[in-house]
Amino acid sequence: MGDDWGWWRTVTLNLARIQDLAIAENPRLVPPGGAHEPVEQIERISRAVDEAPKSLRWKIRARVGERKRWYTLPDEDSHD
Repeated sequence: MGDDWGWWRTVTLNLARIQDLAIAENPRLVPPGGAHEPVEQIERISRAVDEAPKSLRWKIRARVGERKRWYTLPDEDSHD
């Protein structure tokens, strides 16, 4: 992800959404005495992603940010 800003952005957006869900629904989603704490794991992954070195290409694309779409929309396919 340190070379592809679009991939980094997609992953970090999804991690944030999952973290919000895990915080709100933790008692319902995680059984008591579970071996793993999902919120802590997401925070560790997020820190590792943020702390990883970024390429020059990544830094240049980051300046543009979300003003320019970084993903492609799937083609509409009629299921005739």
